[in-house]
Amino acid sequence: MSLGPIFFCCDEGYAAPFATALRSLAEANMSNWPLDIRVLVDASGDWTRKVQASLPEGAAIIRWHRIELEAFRKFPTNRHISASTFGRLFIEQFVTAEDKRALYLDADILVLGSLEDLWRADLGDNTLGAVRDNFDNDLKFGKTPLPETKAAPRVTDYFNAGVLLIDLPRWRERRVVEKAFAYLQNNPNTPFADQDALNVACDGEWNELGKHWNSVDFVEKINLARTPDDLRPGIVHFAARVKPWNFAYWNQNAGFYDKVRDRTLFRRTFAMRQIDRLLRLWGPSRRTLGQFSRTSRLAAKTLFSRTQKA
Repeated sequence: MSLGPIFFCCDEGYAAPFATALRSLAEANMSNWPLDIRVLVDASGDWTRKVQASLPEGAAIIRWHRIELEAFRKFPTNRHISASTFGRLFIEQFVTAEDKRALYLDADILVLGSLEDLWRADLGDNTLGAVRDNFDNDLKFGKTPLPETKAAPRVTDYFNAGVLLIDLPRWRERRVVEKAFAYLQNNPNTPFADQDALNVACDGEWNELGKHWNSVDFVEKINLARTPDDLRPGIVHFAARVKPWNFAYWNQNAGFYDKVRDRTLFRRTFAMRQIDRLLRLWGPSRRTLGQFSRTSRLAAKTLFSRTQKA
């Protein structure tokens, strides 16, 4: 069967993870070659050619579409997320009347299985299919683990926007982009940027997909290399700050991820691996020193305050 179009949003800073995501997608879906890949970028360059050359010959037809993100740069994002995340809101501009569905994937993923069942998922009368976010219950019952989640919008159910199966006619008919942009204009400091906006725009109009199609918790709890193929999720999403390619932080799936990356043109050199080892040693020490510094400043401030009162 045909898969696609499959959309990604990316910039040069995410070139290596994106090439790795594409490689995993191609290897897990060989029966669907050539894959219809459409990439939304705000600037092209040598990195785009290097990404494309990281795929096996005949694996995909990649269309690179230039988008203008200037209007979205005023909306803040988390430090590990760039303005390219807002590219999801441009998808409808790069489809045809024949395209009834589109699949959107974040660049910080690995595809570990065939996406045919995902593509065929029943959406009913809903605008899109997505996976419930792992802090949905915290949002509802006030047990938010992070301060910024307290400001996230309260909706019927909250989804993670890293994997979206979109019904394009309903997406247009229900003016999802218009509603999302209006939310951003009225709530410019919303903590999860366009993900919050899409949740508001599609509130009550999305179908919940199985967690294996956007497995966020999985990567923190299970070692992928030791998990049998048939028990691995279809899509692993490295959504948190601790990315498997950031060796300043320990990640049990870094080695598994690196083996896929090594099959791209972004394979790490020996020198890069040595630097990564130093970062891995320095990372915990840096965080410990940072915590010590913050504690010391707080203690000094408290002592000064008590001295003044005395």
